[in-house]
Amino acid sequence: MFLIIQKNEKRCSISIVYAFLSSSVILKLFYRNEYNPHHWEIHQTFNLVPIVMLCLDVSRTVYSGKSKLRNDYGKWCEAIGGIFAVLWPLLNNYEEHNLKKDSFPEDVMDLILNPLPLGSSYFVHGSEEFGILAYANLVEGKRSDVKLYSQNGVLFGNRLFYAGSSKEKTQNHLSQFLESGDAIYAMELRPEFKASLDPNWSLVETGGFRMFKSVGVLKKVPNINIDAVKMLLDRWNWGIHGIRWWKFRRVLLLRFCRLYMRDQGYHPVFDTDPTCMLHYALQLKQKGMIKESEERMKKLIANPDYHLFDLTEEIAIFRNLLHLSVERVNRLPGGLNEKLLKYREILKIVLPGTIINRQCHNELIEEIILIKKQIEVKISENIIKPFYGKCPKLEKIR
Repeated sequence: MFLIIQKNEKRCSISIVYAFLSSSVILKLFYRNEYNPHHWEIHQTFNLVPIVMLCLDVSRTVYSGKSKLRNDYGKWCEAIGGIFAVLWPLLNNYEEHNLKKDSFPEDVMDLILNPLPLGSSYFVHGSEEFGILAYANLVEGKRSDVKLYSQNGVLFGNRLFYAGSSKEKTQNHLSQFLESGDAIYAMELRPEFKASLDPNWSLVETGGFRMFKSVGVLKKVPNINIDAVKMLLDRWNWGIHGIRWWKFRRVLLLRFCRLYMRDQGYHPVFDTDPTCMLHYALQLKQKGMIKESEERMKKLIANPDYHLFDLTEEIAIFRNLLHLSVERVNRLPGGLNEKLLKYREILKIVLPGTIINRQCHNELIEEIILIKKQIEVKISENIIKPFYGKCPKLEKIR
């Protein structure tokens, strides 16, 4: 191999430069300005390519200069320095990336796979659970009796339908699958997959699972151990689980937070994890606990992990904070004049939410306009002036 590299040094060098420049981190600078730790986790994986190419370049240098290294101590230092430059970041960050002590994948795998009946078919929702379940089932052989399928028709070899198949074709294949006496088990349903399910099929929802089967077919209904869910939430709250792949893990965490919320009501993680806190605050709002819900919405905006929220979650925070704050002020005693300052304070907090991901959020503005019509409030110019250029619709609420 070294002989091949030596004969094609120029071509190899060009390939190395190309591999580095085409890595995801470099390309990131050209097509997107926003950045967050979730992107960095993904880029670290793809950066293995230029690191490998760099190792090849170092090996090429060492091989081509092996005769000089015998008596040239300066070249020896350069070669050792090059090797050390590659190995040092790998060794220095080993513990951070070593997931052997992180029990989150195993905990989630046990929660999903253990309750499933013998020989059942589980339909994986998305990437947040695909890696965990596929590795446990196909590589480690855990619950090897369970057959895994993908809801979007990709990734697994035993596909019942293919990605891009029409709703009718997908439904036809799934019908044949159920008529054979099998059942569809899932915890979450993708919208396009859900649309392909026949409403006449028998649906059972219990213990965090959804089970679809043909009418008349008897199937055991799985039920998640709520004590095991509590242990997962406890470990997350205690910081035992690693923070790697937080963007994906929080989707799974929210799934079990909702399950525990419905079954038990409250867990301390609802006040420490921002994702669970948002949905707990929405539940408090539904129960009429306005002040408690509003306090948590304000905490979410101040949370250092707020920038990791999706656009829909950011919108939900500001929309609900607007409604909660106005409703709280309306309940206070006194007339309109006493409440004017409080209404303005609400706008100071909510207006930044009108500019999310560099676009004007018209829905929020419409609601502010509607509230202004219901409550004759003169909004001071200095509150909304900084947002004029980014959201022209603000002119309507002066």
